[in-house]
Amino acid sequence: MPTRQADGDGGSTDWAPISTPACAPAAAAQLIEAANGIAELDWSSVVGPDLMRLRESLERVTNAVESAEASFVAALDESKEWLFDGHRGVKGCLRITTTRPDSAVTALVSTSKILRRMPVAADAHAAGLIGRRHVALLHSCTASWFGSAFDDAEATLVGWAVEYDWPSFASMIAAWKEAADLRAPSTADEQDQQARVLHHSRSFRGRGLLDGTLTPVAAEILDETLRPIIDELFTADWRAAREKWGDDTTEAHLERTPAQRRHDAFEELCRRAAAWNGVSRARPLYMVHLTIDDLRHALALDAGLPSRPPPPEASMRRFGSGFRVSPTSAVQGIIDAHVRRIVFDADGEVLDLGRSNRFFTRAQKLAMAARDAECVCGCGLRADLCEADHRIDWRFLGETNVRDGQSMCPPSHRRKTADPSWVPPPDPHRRWTIAGLRRRRPGRGRHAPRDATAGGDSGDLP
Repeated sequence: MPTRQADGDGGSTDWAPISTPACAPAAAAQLIEAANGIAELDWSSVVGPDLMRLRESLERVTNAVESAEASFVAALDESKEWLFDGHRGVKGCLRITTTRPDSAVTALVSTSKILRRMPVAADAHAAGLIGRRHVALLHSCTASWFGSAFDDAEATLVGWAVEYDWPSFASMIAAWKEAADLRAPSTADEQDQQARVLHHSRSFRGRGLLDGTLTPVAAEILDETLRPIIDELFTADWRAAREKWGDDTTEAHLERTPAQRRHDAFEELCRRAAAWNGVSRARPLYMVHLTIDDLRHALALDAGLPSRPPPPEASMRRFGSGFRVSPTSAVQGIIDAHVRRIVFDADGEVLDLGRSNRFFTRAQKLAMAARDAECVCGCGLRADLCEADHRIDWRFLGETNVRDGQSMCPPSHRRKTADPSWVPPPDPHRRWTIAGLRRRRPGRGRHAPRDATAGGDSGDLP
């Protein structure tokens, strides 16, 4: 049992280090000794650049320890030692004998069982190259409706987990699932349609309570419709705060919180819908990215012809928000929704303004968002949420056209405006959760041999 030593005045408490049981194997004793050493580290004495360099190493150590713990739980489960203490299973044993919550114990036991059926993922997890979330997502590829596709592609999928960041990996796995699914192509769309619900109830004081599940297309339409109204309300709040606080205005001075602005935007949306004259059907505007192979696959399915989706590496079928769109939804969007043709020359909508105007138009911003997909600094922010920036500053004879414009997140745009010579650093200021483009993790490469990946063999993971 851990002990503590308190000083005489009842102040700080020094906990005794982890003790090494006599029955512990040599490797386990070294692990315990290393854990005691980590507890004594003073990270405040390490300079910032070195902290960033140590980040990946500590991440791998954490993943490796999780793998060792999962192996320990698997061995404990096979030993049936928990039977002698009156437990009905290893999960019940850990719930009583550890201080972890039930959800953490369930995840640990689940990981220990999953890794037995995924040898390549188990090797990568033991090497610290992937974490528990990667293992859980890879396990979702072993469902019965994928047949034996995972057994043949395990090395490839694990290679994606090692090589790419989490948003890119999750997007590629979603594309792989669609290609490997043996069910009808419309099954996922039918499930989305069956899952759609919207509840509006009233509280005792008359407040409205909203709860529901939207289809992917409905969610995209709602986001794209609410965003301009939210921007209008934010601009109005900011203008009112500037009149009172001047240049010292911050978001804390705004009249409404972001959640309150979303509420008021939804109310305004309903008011505008009530004022609609009903002459023509409202057409939603949302952005969908497609490759020619994606479009051929979607049209073939819509025509009732057999077709297999393109491989994840060649697929780009997704909304502007980064979420994947099904082939059926893509075709319906092309047929039913308003399709805006974005042209990058003078044959269509006027996109080039030269130096006659300093500010980019709405059409120009849409064109750059379709081209860039995300912020050019590499932070992963969706391009339709970015600001339009001149590659060559307008003050230095830069022109306001799509060719010389780029999508840049607000923090990077402010830095570039203050210092035109500023260039984005190799490591962006932050990472956004929903990314449009696939991004490899810094310092990571494919650790499995290329021939082993192609043939389905696990190979060696350093």
